[in-house]
Amino acid sequence: MPQISVIIPTKGRPDLLMRAVGSALGQTLSDLEVIVVVDGDDPETIVRLGSVADRRLNIIVNQTSLGAAMARNVGAQSAVGQWLAFLDDDDEWSPKKLEEQLSLVRSDDINVIVTCLTQIVTPFGQSIRPKKIYDNSGALSEWLFDRRTLAGGEGFIQTSSLVMPKSLFDKFQFRPSAGEHDDWDLLLRAASVGAKIITAPESLVRCYIEEQRARLTGSYKLEQSLEWAKASKGIITPRAYSGF
Repeated sequence: MPQISVIIPTKGRPDLLMRAVGSALGQTLSDLEVIVVVDGDDPETIVRLGSVADRRLNIIVNQTSLGAAMARNVGAQSAVGQWLAFLDDDDEWSPKKLEEQLSLVRSDDINVIVTCLTQIVTPFGQSIRPKKIYDNSGALSEWLFDRRTLAGGEGFIQTSSLVMPKSLFDKFQFRPSAGEHDDWDLLLRAASVGAKIITAPESLVRCYIEEQRARLTGSYKLEQSLEWAKASKGIITPRAYSGF
């Protein structure tokens, strides 16, 4: 049984996916499985994955497209690792990501989510987020959304940084109703019942944004974001809601 299962949902981006898969299989922590969930009809991606000669790679093909949140849940349901890690198909990891993150927790920790700093890469430059590490002393929603300047707040957590016990994930899972905010939604729900957030202080993820390419989540509208925030007022403080 592997120590950790890596879940990668994908559709229609084989070149980007192969970069992500390579960064997962190339981890210094080698006791892992990588589960790629192909979200619907995508023969080119399946052919490309078939060229990977590594028995740690498992492929699941959804008969119909379920979207990113449900595709991640499908992968997690088949995972056998004690821990789960999530990686978007257009991002990549530093080779020591999983080793560094799991070094921060005990094997018997069951109510903890481990994240890390992320290098944001855009066509216009790069930056490291979050600007300030969350220390669990205040509301997670305010750290995420409270805007102290016109440039935004200090908080940032993204799916490709997340590592958590499978037992904890099974209690919450990703909710499709949260749309592209399914990672925040899971974190806020877990934190609301006492889950602790631990952050590795190194930049261990490269997240590529603002490039013109198809997205697994499809198009998303501002109104849908606002509907999610309104529906989440039980886990988002009024100050955080205002910032959002």
